[in-house]
Amino acid sequence: MPTCRHTLAGHDGIVTCIDLDFASGRVVSGSSDRTVRVWDGNIGECERVLASHSGSIYCLQLEGERLFTGSQDRTIKHWELSRLPGKEEGAHRRKKTIRDAAQSEQPTGDPCLVNTLTGHTDAVTCLHFDAEYLVSGSADRTLRQWDLKTGECVLQLDAGWAAHGARAPPSNAYTSVSDGFVGALQFWQCALCSGTADGVIRMWDLRTGQTHRTLTGHVGPVNCLQFDERSVVSGGEDGTIRIWDLRTGEVFDTVQFERPVTSLQFDDAKVLCTAGDCEVKIYNRTNFQRSAFRAHREPVSCVRFAGRRVVTGGNDDVVKVWRT
Repeated sequence: MPTCRHTLAGHDGIVTCIDLDFASGRVVSGSSDRTVRVWDGNIGECERVLASHSGSIYCLQLEGERLFTGSQDRTIKHWELSRLPGKEEGAHRRKKTIRDAAQSEQPTGDPCLVNTLTGHTDAVTCLHFDAEYLVSGSADRTLRQWDLKTGECVLQLDAGWAAHGARAPPSNAYTSVSDGFVGALQFWQCALCSGTADGVIRMWDLRTGQTHRTLTGHVGPVNCLQFDERSVVSGGEDGTIRIWDLRTGEVFDTVQFERPVTSLQFDDAKVLCTAGDCEVKIYNRTNFQRSAFRAHREPVSCVRFAGRRVVTGGNDDVVKVWRT
């Protein structure tokens, strides 16, 4: 079972999303307290608090020094963590305590903030980016593709056209990421996969803006998903993880839990997920066995892993770094 290496405290609200960079050991977390915290996961210290959003943070992605965050405030923000104080060439990165980081909060004019992408008319609930583009999903029932060089929206997809009965959350109250109409997405080159509140997973061609496949089986909103060249793994409000064979479009395996699945990540060997309680669930894709470990005092909201390192966020307002 994993061993907890660090407990990262400092958020004043539920940790809604997390990510980590394997090479550097850096961890980033978003919260209902409207802040993003950047942590050195190797030593368990907060490097900086990013406080430019005016609403809860619903989604984020970290790749190297590049970070994008999406919020209830309807915006997406692009951050360059190479601009963190103490990152000057030839200097060692200055470590900050949580108190130091809190004192450095800059609601406006943060040197790490590169750009703000605006256009969504409701909360930004999910996002994914590569070197050139970012795709975002929103409670406004749209997906938008953004050119990262210009910051302009180059494609808008209507995710709600086939699901007129699904209801988006109110924008004036805190809701979980799963409450947004577009619950999850990922893209690779021209292939986009999205999961929405009608329980449907759609495969889109970003060259044409058209759907070319729909995967139906969830009986509630899709909260999280990931795909590769062979399969899609999705988690939903119906308490299931479904593993889909992309060659046939059929469900290969279904794993049932007692509560909604709120986040997941998989590799060839396993699926890690959170499902409304204090544990991280582990599903072995080779022998089909299930296991779990207790991670937080309150329900675990999100999980990510890279190599032997696992990071979790919880409703107890803390992030934990684990070693397997």
